Amino acid sequence: MNLRRSRYDVAVIGAGPAGSIAAAAFSKRGANVLWLEANEAASTRLAGEWLHPPAVRILRSLGLSPEDGSHDAIPGRGFVVFPEDGSDPIRLPYTSAEPALAFEHASFVRALRAKVQAMPGVAYARSARVLGVDGRTIRLAEGEDVEADRIIGADGKGSAVRRALGEPPHQSGGRMAGVALHDVELPFESHGHVFVGGPGPALLYRIDRSRARLCLDLPESIASTPAALWQAFSGVLPPKLRIAFREALETRPIEWAAIRVTPRRAFGRDAVALVGDAVGTVHPLCAAGMTIGMRDAVAASEEPDIARYAARRRKESDVAELLSDALHRVLVGKDVVTSEIRSAMYRSWRTNESERGRTMDILAGDIIAGPEFGAAFVRVSFSAARALARRASEPREGLEHLASLARWGRYPLDAVRGPAAFAPWSRQRLTPPAASPMAAPIAAPSPRIKPLSLGADGLPTGEAWTFSVDALERVSRSFAKPIGLLPPRLRIAVTVGYLVCRVADTVEDSIGIDGETRDRLYALLLDVLEAGAPPSRFMRAVAEIPATEDEHRLAVSLDKVLAVLDTVPEEHQAIVRRWAAEMTRGMQIYSHRGPGADGYFAPRALPDLERYCYFVAGTVGHMLTDLFVLELGLDRESAARLEQCAESFGIGLQLVNILKDVTDDRVRSVSFVPRQLLEARGLDLHVLVDEARRAEAHAAVAPLFALARTHLDRALDYVVALPDTDPRVRMFCLLPLWMAARTLVLAAGNDAMFVAGAPVKIEREEVERLALDAAARVTDDAELREGYRALWSEGSRTRSPKAKRTLLEGRTG
Repeated sequence: MNLRRSRYDVAVIGAGPAGSIAAAAFSKRGANVLWLEANEAASTRLAGEWLHPPAVRILRSLGLSPEDGSHDAIPGRGFVVFPEDGSDPIRLPYTSAEPALAFEHASFVRALRAKVQAMPGVAYARSARVLGVDGRTIRLAEGEDVEADRIIGADGKGSAVRRALGEPPHQSGGRMAGVALHDVELPFESHGHVFVGGPGPALLYRIDRSRARLCLDLPESIASTPAALWQAFSGVLPPKLRIAFREALETRPIEWAAIRVTPRRAFGRDAVALVGDAVGTVHPLCAAGMTIGMRDAVAASEEPDIARYAARRRKESDVAELLSDALHRVLVGKDVVTSEIRSAMYRSWRTNESERGRTMDILAGDIIAGPEFGAAFVRVSFSAARALARRASEPREGLEHLASLARWGRYPLDAVRGPAAFAPWSRQRLTPPAASPMAAPIAAPSPRIKPLSLGADGLPTGEAWTFSVDALERVSRSFAKPIGLLPPRLRIAVTVGYLVCRVADTVEDSIGIDGETRDRLYALLLDVLEAGAPPSRFMRAVAEIPATEDEHRLAVSLDKVLAVLDTVPEEHQAIVRRWAAEMTRGMQIYSHRGPGADGYFAPRALPDLERYCYFVAGTVGHMLTDLFVLELGLDRESAARLEQCAESFGIGLQLVNILKDVTDDRVRSVSFVPRQLLEARGLDLHVLVDEARRAEAHAAVAPLFALARTHLDRALDYVVALPDTDPRVRMFCLLPLWMAARTLVLAAGNDAMFVAGAPVKIEREEVERLALDAAARVTDDAELREGYRALWSEGSRTRSPKAKRTLLEGRTG
């Protein structure tokens, strides 16, 4: 990374919403701004998608108008709360004429970045990873140091700037599941919807003209499975939304985010100011995080003194922080006292327009006076106290209720006393209780695993890496060799990614375990991948299930594999965890499928099979793509070309694995040949391997060959989209593609694919020839396409002429 200068007026670290506003605000003040972003792809995660009116006003004041068509923003007029008792919804409109805005996070951030990059004095550096901050000096992973008179840490919950200041990391407080509902009409368009009555609140809002986002607040007791989400939340949704919710769970991936609620007390020191989530976090239920972060950024640009900036922002945001925490606790609580407080709050909103307006003004940040919040909370508490007194069956019970109610008095006390008077015990209240292993922060490796260091070759040294390399060779020799070609950081990340996916595969393939046990294993693995739980609970549980010796050895040593993952940058770790979790969740969806009348689990039709292949293989294509884009520093156009073909790269290889031996999974009463293909030929799964009906069986699976060919053709496009300047990465992709194409040629019309124990295999001599051929063509796109065409035209003793014609009906690149 070559910077235009070594010193800037301001360096903004992080290009999310808060960082974008900080860079724009300092640009408006005439500063030379260095704007650093480590991982642009991080904006594709589940994150804030609602801006309260004050944030919209900030955008306009900086010339970043959100209504210029750069993204599909939806106006928001307020919120509607749906009580758990089924009574009429309560509408909470904004008092401001200015609407809120809702949008898909990734599209909003992408548009915002483009606008701010064009502002005068802003130098944008992508893939710029900050290693540390020392005074006014920023140390970058690329080996360069840069200085700035002001440093703004806007790098989110895992802020490197916050760590450099010695501030403690954010604490985990649960999980948020995000589900996209397509083509659905909302009960109150242009509003956010809060549904109460589930294990946690559910928040629904529109993100574009055709999609709405349903965000589900999950306590630790709810498993991270589609079935568990359906059971927990379907009952609180209106019927029309319930239909869309079920369809989404069955057909689309679920997005996940860790909820981290940390008091906003660390605003920086000396020349360094923190803004947004780097300061602290509020619960996402109230959608205030981005608005607070943008207001932090503007205040930091207006207050050169850190102490004054901190005092100002505590005063301006502390009441909104208190209300956000209080609302979440009131809406979640199931005990008698909390239920009465919730009922009293509903009554206050229904009967008092000013209370409705006050609630929204506090959330938006337009009211910052603590006494107003305190007085409102006291009124609700008194109403709850009267109701509790009436329902108490005896004096002792009434006293117990009042004692519980008194604990809620900390909220108005904190609000009235003001930020400067907050006692340590009072502020600690905002921090969730110590999390269970299911919601623990990302854990260090188990004490029995020594931390790994990197050798001169860029690869880890130590037992965990040695184990991982050996495990990869044992569970997949065919992939071990291509992975060994990758540059060090990619080799580490892909090795771990593949091994973790094989662990999930072990759970899926285990014979003889019941659905409840499989669900528990999936949930434990997801907690490791998404919530950062230590792997020990999963390792103990998976040790009890049947598996091959090599698979069992890998699964019970997951801690060693994750110790290796810790040696690569956090961005690489996040990619591996995200897509391995997506695969795991998809496997879990399909594990809930019941067998047919013939006793076999099988997809109904080709689209169903493709959806399964997306989960178990298309996700790997996305994982590789995200790693390649990050590690190779690809531009937006190159990244888009890869993303278009990413799923096909994985799905094509998976379909070939299915076809080379369709009998492979019959021992588990599983078949991946869609039932509709067999029924069209008058066949069923029992007679698929019947030698007397072999010709019909070949005809029935012919559409699978055509589908595999289509995906492999796109896999070639994927390889060509990779830069020819790094042949190692291209070879990693080419080797399995070349082998898959030849395997498909050999399998077409080959009776061995229907015979147990006789899989279709390429001879060793041809494997070596194919590898040499791929290496000779690797940097020449035209040669690659010519070589790919040749793979399909070469003859085979095991392939019938008719099968050859069927196979070549696809395009040839």
